[in-house]
Amino acid sequence: TVNYTPNNNYIVDTKTANFEITKRSATITATPANKTYGDADPTLTGAVEGVLTGDNLNVSYTRESGNAVGDYTITPSYTKNDNYDVTVKTAMFSITAKTVYYTVDSATKKFFEKDPDFTGSFAEGSLVYGDEISAKFSREEGENVGEYDVYASLSNPNYVIKVTKGVLTITKADAYATIKAAGFNKTYDGIYQMLEEATASDDRKTSYDISYLVDGAFYEGEGLPEFKNVKFDKDGKVVPYIVTVIAKNSNYEDAKLDVEVLINQRPITITAITVAKLFSGDELTGDYASITAGTLAADQLVKAIKVTGRLTAVGSGSNVPSNAVIVDADKEDVTANYAIKYVNGLLTLYAQLPEAPIVPVIITEPLTPLAPIVPVVVRKITPVTPSIEEVEEEEATIIEEEETPLAPAIEAEEEIVPTEIEDEEVPLAVLSHGDCWIHWLILALSLIYAVYAVARAMQRGKKIKELTDGAYDKNASTQA
Repeated sequence: TVNYTPNNNYIVDTKTANFEITKRSATITATPANKTYGDADPTLTGAVEGVLTGDNLNVSYTRESGNAVGDYTITPSYTKNDNYDVTVKTAMFSITAKTVYYTVDSATKKFFEKDPDFTGSFAEGSLVYGDEISAKFSREEGENVGEYDVYASLSNPNYVIKVTKGVLTITKADAYATIKAAGFNKTYDGIYQMLEEATASDDRKTSYDISYLVDGAFYEGEGLPEFKNVKFDKDGKVVPYIVTVIAKNSNYEDAKLDVEVLINQRPITITAITVAKLFSGDELTGDYASITAGTLAADQLVKAIKVTGRLTAVGSGSNVPSNAVIVDADKEDVTANYAIKYVNGLLTLYAQLPEAPIVPVIITEPLTPLAPIVPVVVRKITPVTPSIEEVEEEEATIIEEEETPLAPAIEAEEEIVPTEIEDEEVPLAVLSHGDCWIHWLILALSLIYAVYAVARAMQRGKKIKELTDGAYDKNASTQA
């Protein structure tokens, strides 16, 4: 519209025109945002550009619904205003996975048992309320005693799950083997005897290693344990060796079985000699003894023995043996392996010969080895020399000075009837007839006997020397 001051001089013709006001351009831009799964949404914001001061478009921001991990659009909203041409720019709202920690529980089992049910757990409060995640377990392969890793597999798109592995410990199973073993019981014989080899087995076809303890200590010798000597306790009582057989396998506790090995003392009886003689003023001793019951083990001998008997006047007294020392072929003292019974002998000095026959008993050989007692009558005052020959026990016959030993005297008045030999007959006592086989037989037997007698005499001499040397050595040892 045109406005002017009127002037009479002018005829004014006015024409109107349009004045156009266009919409102002404005832009609303949402600001991107994010959060971790399970957290609360942050406040959504944005930027408004081109709106004049005083104008208010009442801008607000919203996002797509959803709480799982993912991206959601943020959209601005505003109050419509005709003066503005509004451009809206959206943004993304991102929900990221939550990191949580899961720990596999460790477990144990015994060898040959089934695996236990494995378990595990999340750190307390780490899962969003209402969420549940199942684990699938696996473990390192192996069934023998040892430690094996246990793993857990878990999956959920809203979580990053970090797993701490567990450990399965397989321990030894209880002892399962059946052991077969046997001890033994024997009398000492000076020979090592080896234990019978033990075996161990079960119904699982398990292989076992066998070892041995002897009285609680590992046997470290080669082969199987062997035993020879008698064992004693602190009180001197004979007791058995305790052999513990151990069956070993790395997957089982040791199986054990105790067996006993008993070596009994070897019984022998040692008897001192019995000596009787007429009193002559000299003392009477009997420094000899012998084994009268039982025997020594092979290659063993009595090295020394103490015999204490001494008689200086008419009467009787005990001849007491003691303190025998027995050694083996290596000179080792093995006396403890014998149960020795000592029997006293008897020493007797007579003022005169008794009317009744004297039947004293003396020992013919000393202790290397000891021989059985042999009866001998001692008549002379001179020291008694032990006899080598064994003589059957019988009553002694007293021989007077005028009597003939071993044969009755021939009566003088007894008539001897001669035997007549005819001219053609050959007397048996004549050796000049070479055609008499009886004479040759007698000659042959005589030669054989002579050789035997010489050999026997040499043997006796050797034995007597050994016995005498042994007796003197023993006496010297006792005196020392």
